[in-house]
Amino acid sequence: MLAGLTVVPLFVPLAVMAPVGGCITSRFGPRLPAAAGLLVAASGAHSGYADLLPACLLWGIGCGLLTPAVVAAAIATVPAERSGLASAVNNTARQTGGAIGIAGQPGDLARFLRGFHAVALGSACLYAAAAAPELTLLPGALTPTHRHPA
Repeated sequence: MLAGLTVVPLFVPLAVMAPVGGCITSRFGPRLPAAAGLLVAASGAHSGYADLLPACLLWGIGCGLLTPAVVAAAIATVPAERSGLASAVNNTARQTGGAIGIAGQPGDLARFLRGFHAVALGSACLYAAAAAPELTLLPGALTPTHRHPA
C-alpha cells in the first residue's frame, strides 16, 4: 500500500497528459511526442522523496506524452484487422510491468526510495538512448499528419 501511494504522483500526470499526448500524436505522428516524452521522463531521476516528488511528476508527464505515441506506433505496424490485438498486447505488457514493479517494492520506505532511485537512473539512461533516434528523425515529425478543418 505504501509503495503504491508513494508513486501516485507519477500516475496522476500520466493520466492527465495522455490525452494531450494523444492529440499531439494525432496531429504530428508518434515521433515528436515519443521523443519529448522520453526526454521529459529521463529528467525525472533524483533521490529522497522531497526530490522524488517532482521527479515522479516529470516522469508521469513524460510517460503521458509517450504512451499514446507508443500505442499509435504499435497499431500502425500491423494490418488493420490486427489493430485491436496490437493495442491489447501493448497495454497488457505495460500494465503487467507496472503492477509487478509496484508489487515487488520492499515495505521499508528507505529501501523503496533507494531501489526506486536506481531504477529511475537506469530508466533515464534508457529513455535518453531511445529518444536519440527519434530526435535524429524529428525534422520530418514536425509536419502534421492530419489536416483538421478550420
